[in-house]
Amino acid sequence: MPARRKISLWELKGLKESYGVSLQAIISRVGTLGLVTERQARNFRETIRANGWLVTEPVEYRGNEQAMRLQRLVSYAMAERIIAPERAAALAGVSLAEFLSELGEIY
Repeated sequence: MPARRKISLWELKGLKESYGVSLQAIISRVGTLGLVTERQARNFRETIRANGWLVTEPVEYRGNEQAMRLQRLVSYAMAERIIAPERAAALAGVSLAEFLSELGEIY
């Protein structure tokens, strides 16, 4: 199978929706990987400017980002017996039963 030499705006939008990376960053990366030529990347950048997408791109990132640090710290403290299960559940903002169910076994 021959190497790709083109990428569609639809594919770029899909990548942004999945990973939250700007279209400009994606086209830059596919350029570095040799998936598009410098001329194609330049044409894409011109399209971005012409359509006013420099700040507001035509697709939004809809990822479901969640802060995980507190969860990891509570899990660690519970596993190392630094805090009691009841305190861990309170810090996590869930019932003790829900916390223990989510935590699973400690190895």
